[in-house]
Amino acid sequence: MNGTEDVSVSPVASEVLGAAVVVAFDVRAVEASGAGRAIDLEVLEVLKGRVASTPGDRVVVEVEVHSNADLWGTVTVGDRYVAYCDASSTDLRVLLQPAHCAQLAIDRAAGVLEDVRLVRSVQNRHLVADQLLGTAEARRATAGPVFARYLWVAAREALRTSSERFARLMAVAQDAATRVDAQEAYLVSAYEDLTFSEAFPEQDRVLLVRTMLASALDPRLGALRERLLGTYVPNLVRLPLPRPLTPGEVFSAEDDLRDALRAELADDRDPATTSPALADWLGVS
Repeated sequence: MNGTEDVSVSPVASEVLGAAVVVAFDVRAVEASGAGRAIDLEVLEVLKGRVASTPGDRVVVEVEVHSNADLWGTVTVGDRYVAYCDASSTDLRVLLQPAHCAQLAIDRAAGVLEDVRLVRSVQNRHLVADQLLGTAEARRATAGPVFARYLWVAAREALRTSSERFARLMAVAQDAATRVDAQEAYLVSAYEDLTFSEAFPEQDRVLLVRTMLASALDPRLGALRERLLGTYVPNLVRLPLPRPLTPGEVFSAEDDLRDALRAELADDRDPATTSPALADWLGVS
């Protein structure tokens, strides 16, 4: 970032904030229709915005499908989706076309739909940053990545200007009681914003490094561990933000996290924790 860039700009996006209409529906039937498909869906809930349909209505949406990569490419009967759309129409047959629908998020048990409901609940109550952090702390076992991204965008300025608030969020991100997909969303949001904007204090950068390292030692995080150790942390410590970090700035003289990390990097039995870049930074042979 150069000195003329606006630190208020963040690369992190909230799908709920970015959409004018958010609607949940169940897919009841899928039939071939010329070059595409006719999707028979039942409206479950209008979570944001205005549409002409109400819960329980059946709507047939005709779409072109050329590959599985298309918006409707992998839809099957029985799927439940949350759609994030623009406000170009109140007709779902229009809104659910690829030109107007940014994302179809398939819902799973305790998944996207409940997460969007949580976001809409806190929006309707106009919660301020400390209240949003309190919600993250209280709902760590159930709040997911949709809520995590919303919190980051909605409370971003408070997080950027208060290391105490940032530390509260990092405590949630590291907690083993937090949903793994939400942990990833909190950590990646912080990483993307900090490395893009350089708008956060250096002590927050150090805390993010330590939080990522501690999280990467938790086997529950699966494949995320490899990305934390192989990409995110090496970038955080090596990029000039405004200068690279040394191990001495991240770890104290007697530091259990450093010792555990060195042992993990030196043990080649777990490929997920093999990181030549991090090992080189730490001086692990």
